[in-house]
Amino acid sequence: MLSKQNIITTINSLSNKRKIFFSEADFQFALSWELQRHMPKSDVRLEYSPAHIDPSMHIDILLKEEDEFYPIELKYVTAACDTIVDRERYLLKNHGAQDIRRYDFLKDVMRIEKLIYNHNEYKKGYAIFLTNDCSYWTKSFAKETCDRDFRINEDEIKSGELKWGEAAGIGTKKGREESLLLQGNYKLNWQDYSSISDEKWGKFKILIVEVENSKDITSVTNKYWVYENWVAEKKQ
Repeated sequence: MLSKQNIITTINSLSNKRKIFFSEADFQFALSWELQRHMPKSDVRLEYSPAHIDPSMHIDILLKEEDEFYPIELKYVTAACDTIVDRERYLLKNHGAQDIRRYDFLKDVMRIEKLIYNHNEYKKGYAIFLTNDCSYWTKSFAKETCDRDFRINEDEIKSGELKWGEAAGIGTKKGREESLLLQGNYKLNWQDYSSISDEKWGKFKILIVEVENSKDITSVTNKYWVYENWVAEKKQ
């Protein structure tokens, strides 16, 4: 069974080889390769589509151990930098839009929950967020922000319904209007990934959220049924 310690060990091994990545796709490929190296008896798939469940869904990495499936969703979000690491130049963009990227990460957690709670072959899963933008792991002392429910800084606890604040603009919420519903209770803890410079952008940290089925599957399935029908009714 794939455990969080397996993921941490693999991440630590990867950080010794690759301290920075050109893109999310680069990170995805490197991590999948490292997972295969550490778990040679497992099958690793990229952009896996569980067509029998939802043909439109794609999972960044799927690790298969016989009849057990472990979905892994990734986010690689960067602050701008131009640096040389191991004789390679990395020119990273400033992704910005932290509010919607927090939303998207927590939506990944919700997507994994829906697989874990509703389909027995999915045993547990992981949502992983790698960044050199310290605003993600640093606590904000602003009392009211439009994305307060979606904050993912150190020691935040995420559970239940997460929704936009009243100040959130139409442009911010476009395509992300619906609240998120998390069944699990997640305390968020960041760990160091790499340090490539003393500049503000020079430290990378990683957040690993483990998703597993710790509740009664019938009650959870019913809650998701109610939630999804509520969303469908709002769109009509």
